[in-house]
Amino acid sequence: MSFNSKKCRCGSSRNIYCSNCSKISMCILLKNGNDHLKLTNGRGRKVSPVWYSPIKENRKPERDIIEGMLSRFAASPFVNVTQQVNFYINNTTNLIFSYTL
Repeated sequence: MSFNSKKCRCGSSRNIYCSNCSKISMCILLKNGNDHLKLTNGRGRKVSPVWYSPIKENRKPERDIIEGMLSRFAASPFVNVTQQVNFYINNTTNLIFSYTL
């Protein structure tokens, strides 16, 4: 999938974030004892929260997108209970940046 578009192209009609069309995904790894902040997936398991980059930023360099995501993350309630934040190219397992708090 090409990440050069500013609009969702997968058919889910999402305006800002899309799990398929966003260029970068950010996985938030929480500290022990914070399972109440994890999300429940379709199988009933607790999983770490994942944020996706805004679709309109797909054309920007990866570094600029990551810096923007980190600044939004710093203002979130997750910042005090996070151990590490990993950034991936969306839809792959390629780790591009890891930030330890």
